Amino acid sequence: MDLLRSLAEMRAPFLTAIMSAVTWLGHEILPVVVICIFYWCVNKKCAYKMAFSFFFSGLCVQGLKIAYRIDRPWVIDPDFKPVESALGAATGYSFPSGHTQAAASLYGTLALTLKKWWAKLICVVVLLLVAFSRLYLGVHTPLDVGVALAVTVFITVIVCLVYDKLYGKERTIVYVSAAMVLLSAGLFAYGLILLNRGVISYGNVRDAFKTSGAGMAFAIGYFIERSFINFDVKAKNVGAQIIKLVCGVAPALGAYAGLKVLFNKIFTTTAPMIFGDFIRYFILVFWIIAVYPAIFKKIMSKKAPQEK
Repeated sequence: MDLLRSLAEMRAPFLTAIMSAVTWLGHEILPVVVICIFYWCVNKKCAYKMAFSFFFSGLCVQGLKIAYRIDRPWVIDPDFKPVESALGAATGYSFPSGHTQAAASLYGTLALTLKKWWAKLICVVVLLLVAFSRLYLGVHTPLDVGVALAVTVFITVIVCLVYDKLYGKERTIVYVSAAMVLLSAGLFAYGLILLNRGVISYGNVRDAFKTSGAGMAFAIGYFIERSFINFDVKAKNVGAQIIKLVCGVAPALGAYAGLKVLFNKIFTTTAPMIFGDFIRYFILVFWIIAVYPAIFKKIMSKKAPQEK
């Protein structure tokens, strides 16, 4: 808290604007969009590494959040004032930092995958800036950020070291998918138990339900894509790739926003709201991993004979 108070004294409008922009590099939507770009258009194996790191670390971080239940800095010290514009994305408990986890999984994977030293350096700088922005904005403590970094970097390194060796092995696909399904179901069940016992409020546990839905969808989608779809990221030209990307991202983000509005209107009690959180993120991730790749593979297979 002493560090956060010192940073608060250094705040200036220009620097606050920069840090507010930087922190969005760790917002949940940006990693999803970057994964879409790599997964559909650039390098599927790299995208899978990012996704495994993102979802595995996300499940772990959300589990730690509801296990330790550490309040945000302004709750710990009512006299402390965070940057007001950052409060909207500061949901749930404080420890560990979800933004830092998202940034470390995404940019950490890229840093370990990219060949150019300057590209690696940029990725490391970006993830550290995201972590620092959470401190500057006053929405996390150094402990929140440090543990999120440690957990996510550890998982990311393991994923990058192991994935290439296991890629393509059918048994591994089943085992990894099953492990993530169980982990997602475990997080959901744990959150539900804490909520039913009155240990935790719905507002502080809903991110865990969202993450469990996303993790479950990725696990099932990964198994389906690797076992039955096996699409190719290649397209005729850059224009075709852009069209492919826009046609996939637009309905995904539309469903993400539209279902949120719809579910908020029709689900007014806790039990349906839990279902809404889970299913909205399940639909989003399942579309990205399995449904849309199956659609554009079907379209490309129909066009191929005509081009010949």
